[in-house]
Amino acid sequence: MQDWALQTFHISGVLYAPSKKLLLFAVMCLYVFIHSFISHKEFRFLAPLLPLSSVYAGYFCSKIAAAKWQLAVFVGLVVINAPVALYTSVVHQRGTLDVMRYLDGEAQLGYVKSVLFLMPCHSTPVYSHFHHNISLRLLDCSPSLEPGYVPEDDQFFSNPAKWLGERYTAVEKQLPSHLVMFDPVVQDVMPFIDQHNYSQAAIFFHSHFPEGLAGRTVAVYYR
Repeated sequence: MQDWALQTFHISGVLYAPSKKLLLFAVMCLYVFIHSFISHKEFRFLAPLLPLSSVYAGYFCSKIAAAKWQLAVFVGLVVINAPVALYTSVVHQRGTLDVMRYLDGEAQLGYVKSVLFLMPCHSTPVYSHFHHNISLRLLDCSPSLEPGYVPEDDQFFSNPAKWLGERYTAVEKQLPSHLVMFDPVVQDVMPFIDQHNYSQAAIFFHSHFPEGLAGRTVAVYYR
């Protein structure tokens, strides 16, 4: 993701660029306009624009290269971006990584038989951090052209209790040994947890700024 301060460079560069050099900017605007109509949006869809926007940042940098306040701009970039980079790299949204390290350690001790992740798609790195031949069940969000198709993750979050009840019977061997979820879901899943005698094994901090279906913490339950 682009640094906030560098956004100023890109925008200012458009203002400094010669009018005949604005074709790339027009392409960028068209790209964003077209992708605005797509129902499924992700930040990574904007990644192809970074090299193009950097061209305009270069125009702005060339203007300040000989300016007396060049050092002040550099110091400002460091002061603004260093704390943000440190926070987003070390603290923000770390729970989904910490939980995989925890499960990996528990699996080494033989405590993990199977895991059910009741989380939005792609929330955890899964097997890149978990190196065991153990089933990890994630909610499916695969697209489909079938009319009326509802992805599995949408089915779950619309009614967690119903989804769990339909897929897991009282047969003990079918139940996962561990459940992993964000804290907003815990209350909805609690009847299932109590019914099958799950206990909280661990809880991990995830974010000070939860968004969407993600929460502040990641909870692990085991049986």
